[in-house]
Amino acid sequence: VQTVKTVSLDKFQNEIATQCRKELRALGDMTRLTHSNGETTMTVTHRPDLSEDVDNLISRIQNTTLIPLSHKALGLYLKTIARDVLEEAAKTNTLEILDDTILVAGPERAKAADMFQRLISELIVSEVPLPHPKAPGVIVGKHGHNIQRLGTKCPGVCVGLSQDGSHILLVGRVADDVDGATDLFREELDKRWPKNSVSQSNEMNSEVVVDRLQAYAILSRPIYKN
Repeated sequence: VQTVKTVSLDKFQNEIATQCRKELRALGDMTRLTHSNGETTMTVTHRPDLSEDVDNLISRIQNTTLIPLSHKALGLYLKTIARDVLEEAAKTNTLEILDDTILVAGPERAKAADMFQRLISELIVSEVPLPHPKAPGVIVGKHGHNIQRLGTKCPGVCVGLSQDGSHILLVGRVADDVDGATDLFREELDKRWPKNSVSQSNEMNSEVVVDRLQAYAILSRPIYKN
């Protein structure tokens, strides 16, 4: 005899349900997600003796919202410039910002999800190519002093580095602020590597530099709890 459970999911829960399907499949004979008229339904078929385990996993899905981030730099911005938004959402929820996702669990998760989505939709991302393999180290500077100096000249803009170390990432909500920061970093790079004197190179080996810059940008994956 099989037990069948059917659960309706919102558009955000669909993300985490998809990620949890492997766990559900390990507990049940079949897990199916169906989409109709913008709604998602999850159906789990399992043995009766696994009811408690399946119920716990379904409860986790229903009480958690995953908000995908289209760009890693958006998470950087939320952890630095927009900490007030995080703190507001954390009053009634548990939050965690991963590289490409915001995880929200709690009674006010839908409200928090809407707030994050509105903020993310307003953000502007600018990418400044780094013209030389040594450029990440020069931009960061010894003990991060140079990046901190430049950062103080870009209020309201979060500074990060692309995963492969080939671009500086600048994120902000005001176009003029982002444009000003973009010009600042381009000028800084042009002083050291004039455009006509160096060939572009994307073959960066800058893992240590990336780590330093991420530390400066508070990329410590903090967990905010209510």
